[in-house]
Amino acid sequence: GATGVSTAVAEVLVGLEPGLADRFPGVRGQFADPADVWRLRASATRDLLALLTDERALVFVIDDVQWMDPESRTVIGSALERLRDRRTLLLTAARLGYDGLGLTSDAVESRLHPLDAAQVAELLASIASFDDAGVSADLAERICRASDGIPLQVLDTVRALSDRGLLRLDGKAWRVTDRAAIAR
Repeated sequence: GATGVSTAVAEVLVGLEPGLADRFPGVRGQFADPADVWRLRASATRDLLALLTDERALVFVIDDVQWMDPESRTVIGSALERLRDRRTLLLTAARLGYDGLGLTSDAVESRLHPLDAAQVAELLASIASFDDAGVSADLAERICRASDGIPLQVLDTVRALSDRGLLRLDGKAWRVTDRAAIAR
C-alpha cells in the first residue's frame, strides 16, 4: 500500500492528486518542472502498480484506448512494460483499426465481430422473453441492421425504441406496441 511508496513518488502523486494527501502523512505535493512531468508520471504509475502487484495480482482495464492521448499511452505503456515479471493482466478495448498501446510483450489480440441477427435475438432474450418468435426474429433483424450489430448500438437502439414507446419491457416480457412503426 501507501507505506511502500517512496517520498519522491508520494510527492508527485499528491501533486497530481491533492486528495491523496491523507494517504501520505507529512508529504507535500510537489509540482515538477513541466518538461519532467511525463517522466515523473510514468515513474509514479510504475511504482504504484508495482506496489499493488506486490500485494496481489492486478487486472488493469482500459476501454476506448483509441481516445488516449499520446502522453498517457506512453506513461501506461512504459509502466506496464517494466512490470512484465509481475502478476499483471492488461485488458484493453479499442475500435477496429487501432493498434492498442503497441506493447512489445506477449500480447494476445482478440477481435470481436459485430453480432448477427441471431445473436441480437439472444441478447434481447437474455433481458426478457417474447411471446411471438416471429416478432422476436423480425425485431432482432431490424435492430441488427440499424445498429450494424455493435452491442452498444444494439442496446441504444432498444432504448430508442423504448423511449419512443414502440417497445416496452412489461415485467419479464418484451411488448411491441407498434409493429408498423418499427417496420419503417
